[in-house]
Amino acid sequence: MRFLIILAGLAASAVAVPHDDHNSTEVVVIPTSTHSHDHGASVPPSSSPTSPATSAPTGCCLLHTDADFPTPAEWASALPGVQPPTPFGTHARPDYVLRATCVAQVQSAVRFAAARNIRLSVLNSGHDFLGRNDAPSGLSLDISKLGGVRVATVYTATREGAVVTFGAGLSTQQINDAVDRSGLTTVGAAHGSVKTAGGWGQAGGHGPLSSKYGLGVDQVLEYKVVIANGSLLTANSLSEPDLFWALRGGGGGTFGVVVEATIKAYPTPRMTVTNWWINATSSSTTTNSTTNSTSEYWDAVAYLHSQFPALNKRGVQGYFYIYPAAVQGVFMTAGSDAGISAAKERWEPVLKRMGRFPGMKPATAKYYDYASYKARLLSAAHLRSPRLASALAAAYPRAHEGLLRGHLVGGGAVLSSGENTSVLPAWRSAYVHLVGTGVGRFNVSSLRTLAPDSGAYVNEASALNPHWKGDFWGGNYKRLAEIKTTYDPEGVFWITPGIGADRYEVRDGRLCRSKEVRDTEIAPTSDNVNIGVRHKEGYDTLSAFPGAMEPDLDQGTCRAAAEGHARR
Repeated sequence: MRFLIILAGLAASAVAVPHDDHNSTEVVVIPTSTHSHDHGASVPPSSSPTSPATSAPTGCCLLHTDADFPTPAEWASALPGVQPPTPFGTHARPDYVLRATCVAQVQSAVRFAAARNIRLSVLNSGHDFLGRNDAPSGLSLDISKLGGVRVATVYTATREGAVVTFGAGLSTQQINDAVDRSGLTTVGAAHGSVKTAGGWGQAGGHGPLSSKYGLGVDQVLEYKVVIANGSLLTANSLSEPDLFWALRGGGGGTFGVVVEATIKAYPTPRMTVTNWWINATSSSTTTNSTTNSTSEYWDAVAYLHSQFPALNKRGVQGYFYIYPAAVQGVFMTAGSDAGISAAKERWEPVLKRMGRFPGMKPATAKYYDYASYKARLLSAAHLRSPRLASALAAAYPRAHEGLLRGHLVGGGAVLSSGENTSVLPAWRSAYVHLVGTGVGRFNVSSLRTLAPDSGAYVNEASALNPHWKGDFWGGNYKRLAEIKTTYDPEGVFWITPGIGADRYEVRDGRLCRSKEVRDTEIAPTSDNVNIGVRHKEGYDTLSAFPGAMEPDLDQGTCRAAAEGHARR
């Protein structure tokens, strides 16, 4: 499955639109990332130099073919518990994998990679559309086993109220399961296996309750992070405030390895879920390019979008799916906004109006009460634009399994957050995050035309999105790049798209310092050659949710790492 992302708000949306060197309108979509546990053959011919090298070129990371690449004995001595990757098809994977179970192992891994000039990739849950948690060489540092969780009723550094501190390897579901006994919940991703403190929370972080409580970056009160020299720092509004600002929006795998987080917690709200479906009489995915008019189907879809700002102000948030001749909605209200009667009062007028558009059938809706809850941005103005219907029709992925996936996850607390974060500023006026998905090539540039003043959510955008620095970080990029240089001057951490990505480039299968740093339209190409590769049996190796492939490490390896770290 390949993806293009669009963020949409009240009218602010995020659309991921790839670059085109030949002025074509065609867009190449990018698939989901490899999972953190899917390690396979280390370096295939496709990612190796054309001939074995005796040493790495100046400014480049080592490959296993280099004479000064660490020996197996050196790896084992420096990093107890490190392992060659488990074979998985023919995919190019790092030479070694360390599945850290304690902070000392993380520190040792970062120091070893920096000292020996080893390509370092950091993996957690692996939910990255762009495969930035994977590399074809060097060391894969898997932090998915960093656990532990505790609840406090006061956090004196910045905020009074319930807070939760947890290891970075815990997922949204694991955290909420742990705090449920205290009658609390936290803001996390829609899919429970996503790790809250990983790239999700460090680049933005949207979810089912973000309209009510804010984005993931708005929840963080403190991070503990291992930086490029191996030091463990505490980053909050009082300690390392620049780093703390950068970690709340600058993206994961960039400034260091977050090993622990403290975030806000809230009393568990009651929830009401509204699930509706409305069909058109026939497929209507074409636009009359001569008259610039659209089918009635797209008029109905545009009308739905125009209602989102008002619905959101009344507590509505959730997800919707636009098919060739049908729209499905799964929306929620929480806390004082919940209740079936209130949900019907909000939705029935909207659904009846949609059903009155020519060619539309009446909607079917169901309502449920629950006692508890376990790549262009579009703003309100964009959602109300008379050009929205034609933009949606033009953006619809005319590809196999094409679909527009809508996320009404902005508005509300996302707009009014008083938190000082580095997240893309377009989020603060966005209501809808709209994602185009499909297998093949398609173009969603009409949404960029509709919302040129917006941006794209970097975690779910195309790697070929033009104007990548501005679209992903807006005016925050320059300061983020300065902080990156301060905390990681030698580029131990590198992802693309990412802060400072253009300071490096891939040459003959290895990561090297750029000979010339240029302000390019498109982010540098990744060295991850696995993008788009499928297993011979048809298994989608870039699925967001594959199973674990590596065995658990016992605590003895962690103690050995801690002892070795102390000696150094």
